[in-house]
Amino acid sequence: MIIMKKKIMLITIMLLTMAFKSNVLAMDYSTCTAIGMGRRSITNSMDYGYCYRVTCNAGSYTKTNPESSSGYWCENGNKNPYVKLKSDTCSSFSGTCKSGFKEDYCTKVEHVDCNLKSDGSPYGNTKTTSPITIRPTTTRTTTTKKQGGTTRKTTTKRPGTNPPMPTIPVPTTTTMTTTERVTNNTNIKKIMVNSTDIKYVDTKDTYTLKLLYDVLDVDVKVELEDETSTYEVTGNTNMPNEEHEIKIIVTAVSGDKREVTLKVKRYENLNNDCTLANIYSEEYPIEFTPNTYSYKLTLPKNINTLDFEVVLSDEANASYSISGNEKLKNRSTIKIDVRAEDGTICQYTIKIKKESNTWKYIVAIALLIGVLVVSSVLLYRYLKKSKGRYKYE
Repeated sequence: MIIMKKKIMLITIMLLTMAFKSNVLAMDYSTCTAIGMGRRSITNSMDYGYCYRVTCNAGSYTKTNPESSSGYWCENGNKNPYVKLKSDTCSSFSGTCKSGFKEDYCTKVEHVDCNLKSDGSPYGNTKTTSPITIRPTTTRTTTTKKQGGTTRKTTTKRPGTNPPMPTIPVPTTTTMTTTERVTNNTNIKKIMVNSTDIKYVDTKDTYTLKLLYDVLDVDVKVELEDETSTYEVTGNTNMPNEEHEIKIIVTAVSGDKREVTLKVKRYENLNNDCTLANIYSEEYPIEFTPNTYSYKLTLPKNINTLDFEVVLSDEANASYSISGNEKLKNRSTIKIDVRAEDGTICQYTIKIKKESNTWKYIVAIALLIGVLVVSSVLLYRYLKKSKGRYKYE
Protein backbone atom coordinates (compact mmCIF):
# COMPACT_ATOMS: atom_id res chain seq x y z
CA MET A 1 0.00 0.00 0.00
CA ILE A 2 2.88 2.37 0.88
CA ILE A 3 4.62 1.58 -2.44
CA MET A 4 1.40 2.36 -4.34
CA LYS A 5 1.08 5.75 -2.61
CA LYS A 6 4.67 6.61 -3.52
CA LYS A 7 4.01 5.76 -7.17
CA ILE A 8 0.86 7.92 -7.23
CA MET A 9 2.77 10.83 -5.65
CA LEU A 10 5.61 10.49 -8.18
CA ILE A 11 3.20 10.46 -11.16
CA THR A 12 1.41 13.54 -9.77
CA ILE A 13 4.71 15.46 -9.51
CA MET A 14 5.63 14.51 -13.09
CA LEU A 15 2.24 15.68 -14.41
CA LEU A 16 2.48 18.98 -12.56
CA THR A 17 5.99 19.49 -13.93
CA MET A 18 4.81 18.88 -17.50
CA ALA A 19 1.77 21.12 -17.10
CA PHE A 20 3.73 24.13 -15.87
CA LYS A 21 6.93 23.47 -17.75
CA SER A 22 6.42 26.25 -20.32
CA ASN A 23 5.68 28.84 -17.59
CA VAL A 24 8.45 28.01 -15.10
CA LEU A 25 11.91 29.46 -15.66
CA ALA A 26 14.50 26.66 -15.84
CA MET A 27 17.07 28.66 -13.86
CA ASP A 28 18.55 32.10 -13.64
CA TYR A 29 21.87 33.25 -15.09
CA SER A 30 23.90 32.99 -11.87
CA THR A 31 22.74 29.43 -11.17
CA CYS A 32 23.49 28.40 -14.76
CA THR A 33 27.01 29.86 -14.80
CA ALA A 34 27.72 28.32 -11.38
CA ILE A 35 27.14 24.88 -12.91
CA GLY A 36 29.06 25.76 -16.11
CA MET A 37 32.72 25.35 -15.14
CA GLY A 38 34.65 26.99 -17.99
CA ARG A 39 38.05 25.57 -18.95
CA ARG A 40 39.39 23.10 -16.36
CA SER A 41 41.97 20.31 -16.14
CA ILE A 42 40.90 16.85 -14.90
CA THR A 43 43.32 14.63 -12.95
CA ASN A 44 41.33 11.38 -12.82
CA SER A 45 37.58 11.82 -13.12
CA MET A 46 34.96 14.39 -12.27
CA ASP A 47 31.58 15.81 -13.28
CA TYR A 48 31.81 18.71 -15.76
CA GLY A 49 28.98 21.16 -16.43
CA TYR A 50 28.04 23.47 -19.33
CA CYS A 51 25.78 26.52 -19.21
CA TYR A 52 23.63 27.58 -22.20
CA ARG A 53 21.46 30.61 -22.89
CA VAL A 54 18.25 29.69 -24.74
CA THR A 55 16.55 32.14 -27.15
CA CYS A 56 13.87 31.84 -29.82
CA ASN A 57 15.06 32.79 -33.33
CA ALA A 58 12.80 32.51 -36.38
CA GLY A 59 10.52 30.04 -34.59
CA SER A 60 13.31 27.68 -33.43
CA TYR A 61 15.24 27.39 -30.15
CA THR A 62 18.85 28.56 -30.24
CA LYS A 63 21.34 27.62 -27.49
CA THR A 64 24.56 29.60 -27.02
CA ASN A 65 27.24 29.42 -24.33
CA PRO A 66 27.35 32.78 -22.50
CA GLU A 67 30.75 31.98 -20.97
CA SER A 68 33.83 33.32 -22.70
CA SER A 69 35.51 29.89 -22.56
CA SER A 70 34.36 26.34 -22.02
CA GLY A 71 36.03 22.94 -22.18
CA TYR A 72 38.24 20.54 -20.24
CA TRP A 73 41.39 18.51 -20.80
CA CYS A 74 42.89 15.42 -19.11
CA GLU A 75 46.23 15.90 -17.36
CA ASN A 76 47.32 12.38 -18.34
CA GLY A 77 47.12 13.28 -22.05
CA ASN A 78 43.93 11.35 -22.80
CA LYS A 79 42.32 13.32 -25.64
CA ASN A 80 39.27 11.04 -25.95
CA PRO A 81 38.22 10.19 -22.39
CA TYR A 82 35.14 8.24 -21.39
CA VAL A 83 32.16 10.61 -21.13
CA LYS A 84 28.73 9.78 -19.77
CA LEU A 85 25.82 12.20 -19.73
CA LYS A 86 24.46 12.64 -16.21
CA SER A 87 21.84 15.33 -16.71
CA ASP A 88 20.58 17.55 -19.52
CA THR A 89 17.98 20.25 -18.81
CA CYS A 90 18.52 21.62 -22.33
CA SER A 91 16.78 18.66 -23.99
CA SER A 92 13.39 20.29 -23.36
CA PHE A 93 14.40 23.29 -25.51
CA SER A 94 14.37 21.65 -28.94
CA GLY A 95 12.33 22.04 -32.09
CA THR A 96 10.03 25.03 -32.63
CA CYS A 97 9.31 27.76 -30.11
CA LYS A 98 6.31 30.03 -29.67
CA SER A 99 6.29 33.80 -30.09
CA GLY A 100 6.72 35.66 -26.83
CA PHE A 101 9.55 33.42 -25.61
CA LYS A 102 12.30 35.80 -24.49
CA GLU A 103 15.20 34.05 -22.73
CA ASP A 104 15.96 31.07 -20.49
CA TYR A 105 18.96 29.13 -19.22
CA CYS A 106 19.72 25.42 -19.11
CA THR A 107 22.64 23.13 -18.22
CA LYS A 108 24.23 19.86 -19.30
CA VAL A 109 26.41 17.80 -16.92
CA GLU A 110 28.79 15.05 -18.07
CA HIS A 111 30.89 12.60 -16.05
CA VAL A 112 34.43 12.56 -17.50
CA ASP A 113 36.86 9.71 -16.64
CA CYS A 114 40.39 10.37 -17.91
CA ASN A 115 41.57 6.89 -16.85
CA LEU A 116 39.33 5.31 -19.51
CA LYS A 117 39.15 5.67 -23.26
CA SER A 118 35.93 6.73 -24.98
CA ASP A 119 35.00 3.03 -25.51
CA GLY A 120 35.41 2.27 -21.78
CA SER A 121 38.78 0.48 -22.05
CA PRO A 122 41.69 1.50 -19.74
CA TYR A 123 43.88 4.35 -20.93
CA GLY A 124 47.72 3.94 -20.95
CA ASN A 125 50.07 0.93 -20.47
CA THR A 126 49.51 -1.38 -17.45
CA LYS A 127 52.26 -3.63 -15.92
CA THR A 128 51.46 -7.25 -15.00
CA THR A 129 53.50 -9.63 -12.77
CA SER A 130 53.83 -13.40 -13.28
CA PRO A 131 51.96 -15.53 -10.75
CA ILE A 132 54.08 -16.85 -7.87
CA THR A 133 54.17 -20.71 -7.55
CA ILE A 134 54.73 -22.05 -4.02
CA ARG A 135 55.94 -25.69 -3.90
CA PRO A 136 54.75 -27.91 -0.97
CA THR A 137 57.15 -29.10 1.75
CA THR A 138 57.94 -32.87 1.59
CA THR A 139 57.60 -35.04 4.76
CA ARG A 140 59.39 -38.36 5.37
CA THR A 141 58.59 -40.70 8.27
CA THR A 142 61.23 -43.20 9.49
CA THR A 143 60.24 -46.17 11.75
CA THR A 144 62.90 -47.45 14.17
CA LYS A 145 62.43 -50.77 16.01
CA LYS A 146 64.09 -51.05 19.44
CA GLN A 147 64.76 -53.96 21.69
CA GLY A 148 61.89 -54.88 23.94
CA GLY A 149 59.36 -54.60 21.12
CA THR A 150 58.87 -50.89 21.25
CA THR A 151 58.63 -49.00 18.01
CA ARG A 152 59.46 -45.30 17.58
CA LYS A 153 58.48 -43.20 14.60
CA THR A 154 60.64 -40.27 13.63
CA THR A 155 59.24 -37.69 11.31
CA THR A 156 61.58 -35.33 9.50
CA LYS A 157 60.63 -32.47 7.28
CA ARG A 158 62.77 -31.47 4.36
CA PRO A 159 62.14 -28.38 2.37
CA GLY A 160 61.20 -28.96 -1.22
CA THR A 161 62.78 -27.43 -4.21
CA ASN A 162 60.95 -24.12 -3.73
CA PRO A 163 62.98 -21.07 -4.68
CA PRO A 164 63.34 -18.25 -2.19
CA MET A 165 60.13 -16.31 -1.74
CA PRO A 166 60.29 -13.45 -4.22
CA THR A 167 59.57 -9.95 -3.21
CA ILE A 168 56.14 -8.99 -4.57
CA PRO A 169 56.45 -5.55 -6.17
CA VAL A 170 54.08 -2.94 -4.87
CA PRO A 171 52.16 -1.33 -7.79
CA THR A 172 53.19 2.26 -8.30
CA THR A 173 51.02 4.94 -9.87
CA THR A 174 52.74 7.18 -12.38
CA THR A 175 51.08 10.53 -12.91
CA MET A 176 51.69 12.04 -16.35
CA THR A 177 51.41 15.78 -16.43
CA THR A 178 50.80 17.29 -19.86
CA THR A 179 50.98 20.94 -20.70
CA GLU A 180 47.95 22.27 -22.57
CA ARG A 181 48.74 23.37 -26.12
CA VAL A 182 48.86 27.13 -26.02
CA THR A 183 47.89 28.79 -29.29
CA ASN A 184 47.09 32.36 -30.30
CA ASN A 185 45.07 31.35 -33.37
CA THR A 186 41.97 33.57 -33.63
CA ASN A 187 41.39 32.99 -37.36
CA ILE A 188 37.80 32.67 -38.63
CA LYS A 189 36.87 30.37 -41.52
CA LYS A 190 33.21 31.34 -42.03
CA ILE A 191 30.44 33.51 -40.53
CA MET A 192 26.80 32.61 -41.21
CA VAL A 193 23.90 34.98 -40.44
CA ASN A 194 20.50 33.27 -40.64
CA SER A 195 22.13 30.51 -42.76
CA THR A 196 23.58 33.11 -45.21
CA ASP A 197 27.36 33.31 -45.71
CA ILE A 198 28.60 36.91 -45.31
CA LYS A 199 31.78 36.04 -47.32
CA TYR A 200 34.22 36.73 -44.48
CA VAL A 201 37.85 37.58 -45.32
CA ASP A 202 40.56 37.84 -42.68
CA THR A 203 41.65 41.29 -43.85
CA LYS A 204 38.26 42.84 -43.11
CA ASP A 205 36.71 43.08 -39.64
CA THR A 206 33.65 45.29 -40.34
CA TYR A 207 30.63 44.24 -42.42
CA THR A 208 27.26 45.81 -43.24
CA LEU A 209 24.12 43.79 -42.58
CA LYS A 210 20.86 45.08 -44.13
CA LEU A 211 17.73 44.07 -42.24
CA LEU A 212 14.07 44.99 -42.58
CA TYR A 213 12.48 46.95 -39.79
CA ASP A 214 11.00 44.78 -36.99
CA VAL A 215 13.58 41.99 -37.46
CA LEU A 216 14.77 41.87 -33.84
CA ASP A 217 16.84 38.64 -33.72
CA VAL A 218 19.34 36.95 -36.03
CA ASP A 219 21.19 33.64 -35.69
CA VAL A 220 24.97 34.06 -35.96
CA LYS A 221 27.22 31.00 -36.32
CA VAL A 222 31.02 31.13 -36.58
CA GLU A 223 33.38 28.43 -37.86
CA LEU A 224 36.87 28.80 -36.35
CA GLU A 225 40.19 27.62 -37.74
CA ASP A 226 41.42 26.36 -34.34
CA GLU A 227 38.99 24.13 -32.44
CA THR A 228 40.56 25.09 -29.10
CA SER A 229 39.57 28.73 -29.58
CA THR A 230 36.13 30.00 -28.56
CA TYR A 231 33.80 32.78 -29.71
CA GLU A 232 31.03 34.91 -28.26
CA VAL A 233 28.26 36.79 -30.09
CA THR A 234 26.65 39.86 -28.52
CA GLY A 235 23.91 42.19 -29.73
CA ASN A 236 22.17 39.74 -32.07
CA THR A 237 18.96 39.53 -30.00
CA ASN A 238 16.36 42.14 -29.00
CA MET A 239 17.88 44.59 -31.50
CA PRO A 240 16.43 48.12 -31.79
CA ASN A 241 14.73 49.33 -34.99
CA GLU A 242 17.64 51.59 -35.86
CA GLU A 243 21.31 51.36 -36.78
CA HIS A 244 22.96 48.82 -34.51
CA GLU A 245 26.16 46.76 -34.10
CA ILE A 246 26.60 43.01 -33.55
CA LYS A 247 29.94 41.96 -32.05
CA ILE A 248 31.75 38.63 -32.59
CA ILE A 249 34.68 38.11 -30.18
CA VAL A 250 37.07 35.19 -30.79
CA THR A 251 39.37 34.18 -27.91
CA ALA A 252 42.42 31.92 -28.33
CA VAL A 253 43.89 29.72 -25.56
CA SER A 254 46.71 32.25 -25.17
CA GLY A 255 44.16 34.97 -24.41
CA ASP A 256 44.56 36.75 -27.77
CA LYS A 257 41.29 38.15 -29.11
CA ARG A 258 39.81 39.14 -32.45
CA GLU A 259 36.68 41.27 -32.84
CA VAL A 260 34.39 41.37 -35.88
CA THR A 261 31.63 43.99 -36.17
CA LEU A 262 28.39 43.55 -38.12
CA LYS A 263 26.78 46.97 -38.69
CA VAL A 264 23.02 46.63 -38.98
CA LYS A 265 21.30 48.98 -41.45
CA ARG A 266 17.50 49.14 -41.44
CA TYR A 267 15.28 49.52 -44.52
CA GLU A 268 11.56 49.44 -45.26
CA ASN A 269 9.84 46.82 -47.35
CA LEU A 270 9.51 49.09 -50.43
CA ASN A 271 7.33 48.45 -53.47
CA ASN A 272 9.18 46.83 -56.40
CA ASP A 273 6.46 47.37 -59.06
CA CYS A 274 8.12 48.94 -62.11
CA THR A 275 5.46 48.08 -64.70
CA LEU A 276 3.31 50.39 -66.83
CA ALA A 277 -0.46 50.31 -66.91
CA ASN A 278 -0.62 51.72 -70.46
CA ILE A 279 1.19 53.48 -73.31
CA TYR A 280 -1.38 55.55 -75.19
CA SER A 281 -1.10 57.41 -78.51
CA GLU A 282 -4.24 58.99 -79.94
CA GLU A 283 -2.90 59.35 -83.47
CA TYR A 284 -0.89 56.09 -83.70
CA PRO A 285 -2.48 53.40 -81.44
CA ILE A 286 -0.22 50.87 -79.68
CA GLU A 287 -1.57 47.45 -78.68
CA PHE A 288 -0.21 47.54 -75.09
CA THR A 289 -0.04 44.79 -72.42
CA PRO A 290 1.79 45.38 -69.07
CA ASN A 291 4.07 42.35 -69.31
CA THR A 292 5.18 43.01 -72.90
CA TYR A 293 8.25 45.24 -72.97
CA SER A 294 8.99 45.59 -76.74
CA TYR A 295 6.76 47.13 -79.45
CA LYS A 296 6.95 48.05 -83.17
CA LEU A 297 5.26 51.12 -84.67
CA THR A 298 5.13 52.38 -88.27
CA LEU A 299 5.11 56.16 -88.78
CA PRO A 300 4.87 58.39 -91.84
CA LYS A 301 8.18 59.51 -93.21
CA ASN A 302 7.65 63.14 -92.25
CA ILE A 303 6.90 62.43 -88.54
CA ASN A 304 9.95 63.21 -86.41
CA THR A 305 8.41 63.00 -82.91
CA LEU A 306 5.84 60.66 -81.38
CA ASP A 307 3.34 62.10 -78.90
CA PHE A 308 2.07 59.52 -76.37
CA GLU A 309 1.06 59.19 -72.71
CA VAL A 310 2.61 56.85 -70.09
CA VAL A 311 0.50 55.50 -67.22
CA LEU A 312 2.36 53.96 -64.22
CA SER A 313 1.02 50.92 -62.35
CA ASP A 314 2.30 52.41 -59.05
CA GLU A 315 1.54 56.08 -59.68
CA ALA A 316 2.20 57.05 -56.05
CA ASN A 317 5.81 55.82 -55.80
CA ALA A 318 7.21 54.88 -59.24
CA SER A 319 8.73 57.27 -61.80
CA TYR A 320 9.75 57.11 -65.48
CA SER A 321 11.93 58.77 -68.12
CA ILE A 322 11.77 58.75 -71.96
CA SER A 323 14.75 58.86 -74.32
CA GLY A 324 15.17 58.60 -78.11
CA ASN A 325 11.87 60.34 -78.96
CA GLU A 326 13.40 63.04 -81.13
CA LYS A 327 14.60 63.11 -84.76
CA LEU A 328 12.93 59.80 -85.45
CA LYS A 329 14.02 57.89 -88.52
CA ASN A 330 13.73 54.38 -89.81
CA ARG A 331 14.89 51.85 -87.11
CA SER A 332 14.95 54.44 -84.32
CA THR A 333 14.22 53.12 -80.78
CA ILE A 334 12.25 54.98 -78.12
CA LYS A 335 13.13 53.85 -74.56
CA ILE A 336 10.89 54.24 -71.48
CA ASP A 337 12.72 53.48 -68.17
CA VAL A 338 10.43 52.90 -65.15
CA ARG A 339 11.98 53.04 -61.64
CA ALA A 340 10.08 51.38 -58.76
CA GLU A 341 10.12 52.64 -55.15
CA ASP A 342 12.85 50.17 -54.12
CA GLY A 343 15.02 51.07 -57.13
CA THR A 344 14.00 48.23 -59.44
CA ILE A 345 14.03 49.33 -63.12
CA CYS A 346 11.91 48.06 -66.03
CA GLN A 347 12.55 49.21 -69.63
CA TYR A 348 9.97 49.39 -72.43
CA THR A 349 11.06 49.95 -76.06
CA ILE A 350 9.20 51.14 -79.17
CA LYS A 351 11.02 50.41 -82.46
CA ILE A 352 10.10 52.83 -85.27
CA LYS A 353 9.61 51.93 -88.93
CA LYS A 354 9.14 54.79 -91.42
CA GLU A 355 6.77 54.59 -94.42
CA SER A 356 8.53 54.74 -97.83
CA ASN A 357 7.40 56.64 -101.11
CA THR A 358 8.98 54.01 -103.31
CA TRP A 359 5.62 52.46 -104.12
CA LYS A 360 4.40 55.76 -105.54
CA TYR A 361 7.33 55.88 -107.94
CA ILE A 362 6.76 52.28 -108.88
CA VAL A 363 3.11 52.98 -109.64
CA ALA A 364 4.00 56.07 -111.71
CA ILE A 365 6.61 54.15 -113.72
CA ALA A 366 4.18 51.31 -114.27
CA LEU A 367 1.54 53.73 -115.56
CA LEU A 368 4.05 55.39 -117.85
CA ILE A 369 5.15 52.05 -119.24
CA GLY A 370 1.52 51.11 -119.79
CA VAL A 371 0.84 54.31 -121.69
CA LEU A 372 3.90 53.76 -123.88
CA VAL A 373 2.92 50.19 -124.68
CA VAL A 374 -0.65 51.14 -125.58
CA SER A 375 0.55 54.05 -127.72
CA SER A 376 3.02 51.80 -129.56
CA VAL A 377 0.36 49.23 -130.31
CA LEU A 378 -2.06 51.80 -131.60
CA LEU A 379 0.62 53.45 -133.74
CA TYR A 380 1.65 50.11 -135.23
CA ARG A 381 -1.91 49.26 -136.18
CA TYR A 382 -2.46 52.69 -137.72
CA LEU A 383 0.67 52.50 -139.83
CA LYS A 384 -0.10 49.01 -141.01
CA LYS A 385 -3.60 49.99 -142.05
CA SER A 386 -2.40 53.12 -143.83
CA LYS A 387 0.17 51.19 -145.86
CA GLY A 388 -2.40 48.84 -147.38
CA ARG A 389 -4.71 51.63 -148.35
CA TYR A 390 -2.07 53.56 -150.25
CA LYS A 391 -1.03 50.41 -152.23
CA TYR A 392 -4.37 49.94 -154.03
CA GLU A 393 -4.66 53.57 -154.88
